[in-house]
Amino acid sequence: MELKPTITKRAASAGFSLIEMLLSLAILAFGASIVSLNAPQRRSEALDDAERLAARLQMAVESATLSGSALRMDINSDAYQFYRFENGRWQEADPQSLSGRRFASSAKINFEAADAFSENERILNGVIEERSDLYQIIIDPIGPMTPMSVAFGDGAPVSVSLDEIGNVAIERRAK
Repeated sequence: MELKPTITKRAASAGFSLIEMLLSLAILAFGASIVSLNAPQRRSEALDDAERLAARLQMAVESATLSGSALRMDINSDAYQFYRFENGRWQEADPQSLSGRRFASSAKINFEAADAFSENERILNGVIEERSDLYQIIIDPIGPMTPMSVAFGDGAPVSVSLDEIGNVAIERRAK
């Protein structure tokens, strides 16, 4: 008994059927859509700057409260730096947790209260020359703080605020 192949040469050379091609394209499209939906969205530099500043401000408030020593944050539209009041003078704060940083995006500083207390605090505690683009925020462990907000990005889509009792908040605005 002689066995013959069940597939003829013509059927073997025919290739893929239309249904097989459409099914493989549908599987590829489904896989690509799952990958693109699960891919992380690109974060803006403004949001990164705002979250980093809020975390450092919160840490500074907690550090001042726990240690009992005042902290100062010098901030302008380009960068910020923390200082601790020790031995009768301002010294750079712990570089591990309260290191200064340059902003990757543009920042706009807005002081919500410019009362006499804030102005006196600024003049009396100023160890640097008076500059209109540099602001100093004193973080007092037992007293009120200077309320302020910092807006990041074009059109200010993200802002960080510090109120007079030391609460730090991030606000995202719709564009």
